[in-house]
Amino acid sequence: MRSDRAYALLRPEVLSCRIPPGALLSEAEVMRRYELGRATCCAALHRLAQDGPLRAAPRQGYFVSPVTPADVAEIYTLRLELEPAPALRRAPAPRRAEDRGDRGVARHRHR
Repeated sequence: MRSDRAYALLRPEVLSCRIPPGALLSEAEVMRRYELGRATCCAALHRLAQDGPLRAAPRQGYFVSPVTPADVAEIYTLRLELEPAPALRRAPAPRRAEDRGDRGVARHRHR
């Protein structure tokens, strides 16, 4: 669907701040910049407004929502939840003392 493609083009531009927070996006500008038809453009902008990165302003266009301290805190919370799991899966399993050659330590543990 064309509106999904348009959404996929616009969303990273907004979320990465390549289109800065507070910027006004008009339908005409987005249509021209991304070579989109009006219906496709409107659907993508409307969906972005529903998802939160844009705020609709009647008779003006769409404003890019500002990044708030709460947004930054949420991002870091999510990163802490998501990133340790892959790191732990990649980390080598801890080796036992016997496997490392720490014979003295291993002998002491078995007494």
